[in-house]
Amino acid sequence: MKKQKLVMSDDTTDGVTHPNNFDEAVRALHEYETRMSQGAREDTEAKVKGGDKMGKEKASKKKKITSFRAVILCVLGVFLVASVLNMHAAYSKPLEKTITEPDNKCYFQTTFEHYAMLGNNSLYGAGPFRSNIYFTGLTRWLNGTFEFEFVGDGSSTTSYNCYVLLEPENGYWSKSFPISSGTREGKFKQNFSMNITEYRNLIEIIEKQTNVRENDYKLSVVSEMDVTATREGESITRRITPTLSFTMNDRLLKVDTNSTQVIEKNLFTRERVVPTGADKDRKMSLAFLIVSALALLTGMAVASRPVREVTEEEKNKRKYKPVEGLVEGGVFFVKSLEDLRKIARAEEKPILHDKERREYFVRAEGREYKYCMEEPNEGTKV
Repeated sequence: MKKQKLVMSDDTTDGVTHPNNFDEAVRALHEYETRMSQGAREDTEAKVKGGDKMGKEKASKKKKITSFRAVILCVLGVFLVASVLNMHAAYSKPLEKTITEPDNKCYFQTTFEHYAMLGNNSLYGAGPFRSNIYFTGLTRWLNGTFEFEFVGDGSSTTSYNCYVLLEPENGYWSKSFPISSGTREGKFKQNFSMNITEYRNLIEIIEKQTNVRENDYKLSVVSEMDVTATREGESITRRITPTLSFTMNDRLLKVDTNSTQVIEKNLFTRERVVPTGADKDRKMSLAFLIVSALALLTGMAVASRPVREVTEEEKNKRKYKPVEGLVEGGVFFVKSLEDLRKIARAEEKPILHDKERREYFVRAEGREYKYCMEEPNEGTKV
């Protein structure tokens, strides 16, 4: 009997068997038709169930995408409103402001100079002697000057009263000795003299009369001054009291060096125009507004587009790609029979089987999706 060729698919070159007799061929054909009809029924039922499930999934996915677009538009709208408010606040600020600050270039300065007139002694000799510490037993007179100056552009008039103040450390009593007083214009210098011997004698008398003896006494040159200063049409009047201080006892007369120069600042104020930084804020707020508006318009344009459904064919093209160097042509290797089964359902094509090579494949529109059981499948998902 002539051998018959049994074709397992619409392809006449692949997937063939060679039965030994006609009965076996008929039985094989009957089994093949039964399997195909069973598979068709299963595929139909699966398509119906899968269609309902897929429809729900598509509706749910579409709803999620729509909700996501709405949220993005709300966020972009909030950014736009914030940028408008920020821009309004930036343009409400003035570009410049006037500040008032002390003019430290104008100040009063009083400088004290002092020296002792010594009598005959074996240590320094008689005559003038300058130091910050004098021996009380050697010092008869303490002379000096104070110089007042209004530093800065302007003029000044000064009424002053200069005197010596003697008092104990506890401040129970005090005694003053006038030096000079008067009115001067501008910068001036005034001399003063203190009779140390007279002050010591007075202290001894007071101690005997009060029966109170102190270890230290405070000796000061006080200059009370009322100064009227004028600058650029602005006039001020200040009372200042620069004081040169000494500490005196039976042995020493010490100068308080911090009192030799007295400076009074913060006399005048000046106004200065400075930028507020609003110009930079305006530029930044404008740029933020433009970016927010463009982002919102772009979001609205994207949200207005309908949600496009991705077809199974596009999913397969994204999921699989040809493996170069293994097979020539449009051959796609898949990793499992389950993947191949999904492709067969999507393409509505049967799964073909090559028994000799132990390969399963689906052919559709010039493409071939293949799963090989003998060799490793190197298919790569997109």
